[in-house]
Amino acid sequence: MKRQKTPKLFVGKVLYKVMVCGDRKIHVDEWHVRTIQLPRIPNWRTRVDFSKRVNIAVKNDETFDSKAGKWYGGIRQMYKMQFRLEAERLPEGFYTTKLNALKYALYDGELSLERYKQWLEDEADDPEETEFNLECIKDQKNLLKRIKGLITKHKKLKQKALLLVK
Repeated sequence: MKRQKTPKLFVGKVLYKVMVCGDRKIHVDEWHVRTIQLPRIPNWRTRVDFSKRVNIAVKNDETFDSKAGKWYGGIRQMYKMQFRLEAERLPEGFYTTKLNALKYALYDGELSLERYKQWLEDEADDPEETEFNLECIKDQKNLLKRIKGLITKHKKLKQKALLLVK
């Protein structure tokens, strides 16, 4: 699945990315555009790229105060990211809709399943590796089933919302 082309980005725009924690938790993270800025030290001698940078941060309990409606200061590095605005496509896994993010997670999971199957064929001699790969394949199939369920649930909610509007 191709990465999404970079849409018109502005401060406050929301991007989505699916995060899989272990083999149980699947959640869609909201990444908000915090700032769009030039590099700090533009100097032709250091050959700094003069392209604009987009700074995004994930919106969760550790980064955003929902009661006050404000971002916390000093967001940890694991909750923020930066990429070039002039890039043709968004960073891998980021999409402008939840559904596309879930579809990418399904695609990525299917690729992982194929890799596990290939490793199973390659490591057929070692019984420990075979057992480990069989367990990984089983976990990956369960994960794909749950992602498909989330996609179906999201589509049904979207259809229900369209029916309510009409």
